[in-house]
Amino acid sequence: MRVLAQPINDLNPLRPFLLFLVLGLFYASGTSVTAAPPPPVVCKSPAGSEINWKHPLARGLVTAVPLNEGSGTAFYDAVTRQTYSAKALSGTPAGARPPEWIIPPVSPDYPWVGPAISNNNAMAQSIQSTKLATEILDASKVGVGYSYAALFQPLDTTILGRIFDTTKNAPMVMYMLHNRGQFPPRTISATWCDAGHTAINPIYQYTMGKWILVLCTVQDGLGVMYVNGVEVARNTHVNLAQSVAVVAGQLVYNATGNGGMMFNANFSSFWGWSNRVLTAREAADLYADPWAMFDRKSAAH
Repeated sequence: MRVLAQPINDLNPLRPFLLFLVLGLFYASGTSVTAAPPPPVVCKSPAGSEINWKHPLARGLVTAVPLNEGSGTAFYDAVTRQTYSAKALSGTPAGARPPEWIIPPVSPDYPWVGPAISNNNAMAQSIQSTKLATEILDASKVGVGYSYAALFQPLDTTILGRIFDTTKNAPMVMYMLHNRGQFPPRTISATWCDAGHTAINPIYQYTMGKWILVLCTVQDGLGVMYVNGVEVARNTHVNLAQSVAVVAGQLVYNATGNGGMMFNANFSSFWGWSNRVLTAREAADLYADPWAMFDRKSAAH
């Protein structure tokens, strides 16, 4: 026998009375029943946006690759005002293609709107700067220290990868590591140096598939790693001069310096600052709006 759906009020004749009573109590007490407003949606800076040099997060920027084109094989650095083409380097996997464009869905760990790229399951061509790493992060001008950040989504727990790398002693390198020696599985790390040029590796264990914004700040006597605007690691033995010493090669954003070992991940943006150590408050500000330093109106001109 087929049972026909009934109106809710027919299922419980007391419900209208109870609802009237509850609402009456709310209004009698002066309590409003308006819904909470939705959180603001932050849109990525559109393609062609230039840096707003008056914004606090713009001070000291030496590279900013927002990956906001949405199509094509060229990626604009709004600081150097250079366009970097995807290319095969000596260590690039055979058959590699340019990174593919994606549109990440808005989610709790990606509360933003705009395009991003895929590293094609760690089989992508490299995004290599047209400038030497020493031109972007000049050791003679690093001053009080430097900072660097990347917004990405790890998609693997076993592949060893590197980003922000050069061919020698990359000061802004980040790693995505599996269980390798002293590193636990699902680890994001970086390399800073102590006075003896011994590597210092901060670690953070990620959740596969969750977007994270990793920011590192390096100064004499202190290196700090932030994830999503919150400090997760620090070391007080960092030596600034050793951390930027003997650097060689061009900066590669999505792979190692020769195009080899790369993150199996999606990427949304890369940033670097010289003579600028972002504070904890600025780390939180960066996560709240990662593209706040861009002049979003400039793209229309």
